[in-house]
Amino acid sequence: MSPVELGLAVVAGLVSFVSPCCLPMVPMYLSYLAGIAGRGTAVTALASPAGTGSGPAIAVRVQPSRALIMLHAAAFVAGFSVIFVALGASASVLGVLLRTRLLLLRLSNSAKPKPNLCASCDQCHS
Repeated sequence: MSPVELGLAVVAGLVSFVSPCCLPMVPMYLSYLAGIAGRGTAVTALASPAGTGSGPAIAVRVQPSRALIMLHAAAFVAGFSVIFVALGASASVLGVLLRTRLLLLRLSNSAKPKPNLCASCDQCHS
């Protein structure tokens, strides 16, 4: 890949990222991931001085792994993708149904006689 192609790919990625359909989702995405990354699990451990076997309990906070954060990020993107693909597919089906109904309406309306709007002259529907 040449430097020009790489530069164009980076610019295209940035333009698609700041597009009006993607940019509003960035705060949701970042807050979701920050909530996952900031969520720790408290584990209680006993501290034993010099092998005595007893001591005060200490709560240790364990952070989630990067793999868990990446899994949640992939699930977030997959969820939005499924929803938007489903909405697009349903809009397409609705458009096809309306298009066939429109053709039927046009055919049925063209067979009807047109009403005479003006009884005083013969120029309205001649």
